[in-house]
Parts: sequence; structure tokens; C-alpha cells
Amino acid sequence: MQEAARAIGPIAAGGYRVMVLEADLRRTHQDFATLAEARTYADDAASETDDDPPLAYVFDADFELVHEGRPYHQG
Repeated sequence: MQEAARAIGPIAAGGYRVMVLEADLRRTHQDFATLAEARTYADDAASETDDDPPLAYVFDADFELVHEGRPYHQG
């Protein structure tokens, strides 16, 4: 997923990119200015379904993985 995040282009300095593998196997992304916003989005994405939740990853501006989205029911 890191390579897919890089392929989209640079992330603004100090920013974060959430990459989501949706239940239908589409990859989507969204950029955020703060880690808190990115984490919330990733956790929301991971909580969308009860069956196979989407995989959601937060990368920083250096494309380092800083958070994996968790469904809310997993704490």
C-alpha cells in the first residue's frame, strides 16, 4: 500500500495520507493536515462493515506507516 500512496504524488509537509482498501477491493485515499484527523478517518473506514472491514493505513509525508485503522468495536 506504501507504493500506491507514493504513486499518487507527494504529501504536503507535515501532512498525512490515508490509504483504504475498500471491501470491493478499490483503493481510495484522502490527505489530512493532522494525524488526529487521519487516524479518525482510518478508524472510520475500518469500522464501515461488520464482515470484512476495509484495510486503512495512515502514512506521513515521508511515506512511513504511522497508524493502521482499527474498527471501533476492537478498541
